[in-house]
Amino acid sequence: MPQLDLTHPIDLGSQHWSAAAVHLQGNIVKPHGRKHTVMFLFVLAQGDGLRAALRDLAAVFVTSATGQQNQRDRIESAPNSVFGNLGLSAAGYRKLGFDQEALQKVFAHRGYTQNWFLEGMKAKGDEWGDAANQLEAFYQKAAVDGYLLLACADECGLLEAAAMAKQRLSGCCEVVHEERGQVLEQNGLEYEPFGFRDAISMPSVLTTAAAPPPHNAETLLFRDRLAGQSNCFGTFVVYRKLEQDVTGFDRAAQALGHVLGLTADEAAARIVGRRKDGTALVTDFSQDPSGRVCPLQAHIRKVNPQVSARGGRIVVPLYRRGVPYRTDKTQGLLFLSMQQNIATQFGLAMRDWVNDSDFPVPGTGTDSLLGRPGGVQNWNGISHDVGRHVTFRGGEFFFLPSLAFFHSLDG
Repeated sequence: MPQLDLTHPIDLGSQHWSAAAVHLQGNIVKPHGRKHTVMFLFVLAQGDGLRAALRDLAAVFVTSATGQQNQRDRIESAPNSVFGNLGLSAAGYRKLGFDQEALQKVFAHRGYTQNWFLEGMKAKGDEWGDAANQLEAFYQKAAVDGYLLLACADECGLLEAAAMAKQRLSGCCEVVHEERGQVLEQNGLEYEPFGFRDAISMPSVLTTAAAPPPHNAETLLFRDRLAGQSNCFGTFVVYRKLEQDVTGFDRAAQALGHVLGLTADEAAARIVGRRKDGTALVTDFSQDPSGRVCPLQAHIRKVNPQVSARGGRIVVPLYRRGVPYRTDKTQGLLFLSMQQNIATQFGLAMRDWVNDSDFPVPGTGTDSLLGRPGGVQNWNGISHDVGRHVTFRGGEFFFLPSLAFFHSLDG
């Protein structure tokens, strides 16, 4: 059987990809493309039959990469087609009977002794500035074992599938929390709650990607060593619920604009690093080393600096699959980041870039959108704190196993 080579980008037309895609969950290499989502966070039940029940749940609701492509090919004729992902936390794997020693082996990254996935997100809260007292009540409780994400282009179709899923979930777990998301669109374009174009400049591992050019598959896929067969891969997921204070952000942009002599929209663009229509302030940060056009602490520059202070190229892709949410009182983003190694990708960006006030140069300040609260940013010689208008409300680390892993589970 042809094996997928992770040291190169993925060619969707190759036999190697076809052989791996039947085992790989969808929404990893390519977004699922649906407008409406529901995310069930669950705790696995103890007792006989757990493994078989989880296997059967995955067989009904999990969509493979091959299945995702087949859905896309006929989505106009079948708009009610439902997409599904099923992820497990380290706690979930332990409930399935895998001990710590076994998990340390199968989830080990070459050259790294520390495993963030097994430690869990709460262990990183202090490093990332995640205040425990700001978590929603649910997320302050015991560890979550996994999540089932369903998505559909049609809201009624999603509600019907969600009702069936909750019934099936009751056979092997308890749904302890539910999140609903919906893509925000205007004239066919996606936006996030602050009003900025979303889902642009996304990294890719596909050979068809042109701008930016594709990354090797090893930045996204991780071999699923529990699948029981070769050519099976998954990915590590960082899930974070981020509440956005739109009113507070707008006021902060006005205040910054007053300080810098800019309009509120121009100041907002400096905070984020691009204009609301998605236009980049600078396409190549090496051409703006001092941050005069795009501030060094601007959000998109902090999370994707492109070049170091010494001019060396930095490549740490984060494959984002987030979706906006809205309730009667709050709104924000259900942020999902996928990667091969949490510590050296999302973790590095949060610890060494977003929350480091001296990155890329001393005195820069933390990320003006997501950084740890407190302190000021350097706006071309003017010190000013825009405040923080994105609040972390809860989350966890998960792994999206291969379908072969679920198939291998017995009673």
